Amino acid sequence: DDDSEGGEYKQQLFGNLARELARVFHCLSADSTTINPSSLLGANTGEGRVYINRHISVPIVALTAEESSLQTTETELHPYHTLLFPNMTPSEILTDLQDEYAESVTSINPNSLSIIRILRQVLPVTHPRRSLNEIAFDAGIPLPYVMNAAFWLIKSNLCVAATPVLRRNRYICVDNVIPKIQSLQLAFWQDFGLKCRQHQFNWGSGSPPHIFVVISALTTKCTAQEGKKLVSSDPPTLGDAIASSGTGNEEIVYNMAVWLVAQQIIVEMNCVG
Repeated sequence: DDDSEGGEYKQQLFGNLARELARVFHCLSADSTTINPSSLLGANTGEGRVYINRHISVPIVALTAEESSLQTTETELHPYHTLLFPNMTPSEILTDLQDEYAESVTSINPNSLSIIRILRQVLPVTHPRRSLNEIAFDAGIPLPYVMNAAFWLIKSNLCVAATPVLRRNRYICVDNVIPKIQSLQLAFWQDFGLKCRQHQFNWGSGSPPHIFVVISALTTKCTAQEGKKLVSSDPPTLGDAIASSGTGNEEIVYNMAVWLVAQQIIVEMNCVG
């Protein structure tokens, strides 16, 4: 209980119980309204972090923030999901986060800083074919930390969760999809118009194919003749749809499928309950 003043007193408090309790109080009473809502770093998880004896990291979450925590029932995310980015690429998001970190390092929510450090390792290895479990393994980060960063991205409206986009998947349109397709025609052309100039498609719509034609190729159920009846079966697999598009189109059609899933126009058939 030394009451000496000056730097020695401050140094003594740095790792003692009084300072740790004060840190807990500040974490629990933090006002999320002070965070700039327009910033990518402004997603407040309601969580603070206390370092016991300057070594053991302990997350602190206020009881009142439990209902508004990242892992809410409204955000369904599992280790078998992947992350898809409808508006920005992972590299663009990482660049923006690093720029904002450099500009406002002293005023960012401490938990956001820890998430940024995780995202620096996670975003470079994120791919539509990889689940979060695989991403965590590739990045060398424990899965719970990757899941928390994924929730942060989703809550920030930077990405959506989906099952990995694989060649064996079959896709169908979501409900009431026509108005959404119509509103995204221009965006689809802007993303794929120039990229398709050197490609020839067998879907009968020229190059680039119209968004309706692509969706139809990915989701239209196959028909087969059984006696005198035409029997409808499941939609083609993504691999079959790619093959039907013509030679040399594998990457561009796969990217179209990823774009449509990210825009929540089509969804894997097995995911519809």
